[in-house]
Amino acid sequence: MMTIVSHFQYHSPVAHEPTLQDLMPFITKVGNYPVARGGFGEIWKCIYETDRGPINVCLWCIFRP
Repeated sequence: MMTIVSHFQYHSPVAHEPTLQDLMPFITKVGNYPVARGGFGEIWKCIYETDRGPINVCLWCIFRP
């Protein structure tokens, strides 16, 4: 089963303005090829390392025009 990682933190001086935490140091790609590909990007299987152990996740990598 895959989990979508969405991680918001509120560190902005302006109230109610969310900022995204950089999770890239905790994510490792699994395999050499995407699990799916479409017109706008690719889906890659990855592992997200947490304090509670690894979690299988998928990342959508958007193509740049």
